[in-house]
Amino acid sequence: MRGAAALFLIALLGACQPAVQNGTPQPAATSAAQGRLTTTLQALIPGYTFEATVSLDGDVASRASGRWLNGTGEFAIEAQGGALIYRTVPPRAWVHEAESGWIELDSGSPLGNPIDALLKPTTLATVGGQGDALSLKATYPAAALGLSGDPVTVDLTLAANGSVTATYRMATPAGEAFSETLMTPAANLEPVTPPDAG
Repeated sequence: MRGAAALFLIALLGACQPAVQNGTPQPAATSAAQGRLTTTLQALIPGYTFEATVSLDGDVASRASGRWLNGTGEFAIEAQGGALIYRTVPPRAWVHEAESGWIELDSGSPLGNPIDALLKPTTLATVGGQGDALSLKATYPAAALGLSGDPVTVDLTLAANGSVTATYRMATPAGEAFSETLMTPAANLEPVTPPDAG
């Protein structure tokens, strides 16, 4: 269960395949694409819900859903027949499992809001669009996503309703992973509070 949970934390940060494919670098960011991406992502910061799925070699391995609200967050993960809840109220963070209840993580809050990383792509290109929807391809330094190695790329779809879909593919020891995360703006979300807040 811990391994699957770790894979999901990476997925939520938008980890993905190498940015250079067949020796061809991705195009540089355009001001129009960057402006649209920044505006759309910043509009999510006050509150949004998300749903994410990770598949390995075509079979669903993990699912997650939750909410982020002004820098705090909570999400539930189901994987390998188990489930846990992750909650972050920076600088603190907790994990809840049925057999152990809430456990505060010694390392504090290891996972920032995924939007923080997605706001600053190294390169960004428009690859399509219809109406108010826009499809983008972005690359990020691995370190910005909490990873090591080569730059990574994320396919982003910005929808007319303000939602953002991020997808990636990457090779893992368990097989090829495909992740899809949908972030949707939401109002009047329940506040995220520490488990010991009563």
